[in-house]
Amino acid sequence: APVSRSWNFLTPPRLLKGTEWIYVIFDWDNIFASHILGLDTPALAYSNLIQVVKSKTAAGFVPNFSSAGEKSLDRSEPMIAAKVLHKLYTRYHDKWIVELLLDDLIDWHDWFHIYRRLDPLGLIA
Repeated sequence: APVSRSWNFLTPPRLLKGTEWIYVIFDWDNIFASHILGLDTPALAYSNLIQVVKSKTAAGFVPNFSSAGEKSLDRSEPMIAAKVLHKLYTRYHDKWIVELLLDDLIDWHDWFHIYRRLDPLGLIA
């Protein structure tokens, strides 16, 4: 992942099954990285996008950060993953990636529509 700062983000440091390494993935940074990787490396773009989108919370949104056993349960970023997925599909025509991620992305969009709309105009915030 292009943005991972477990060295200063998660405290106290934890050991995972004998390793000294833990990860943190930030959704926006890594979704944009998938877009960039998709210019010439679809396998890495797909892998990165899958990791971020599949970190979806039980509430239905992709968290601001996801890590080894932790994720933000109170915040998310604007839903740019669907646009990146569309760009990747337009370029490579791999239907499987759309089938894999579409339901999760719909959940994320639905969550934003329900929980992040501001009255009286219904703007998404």
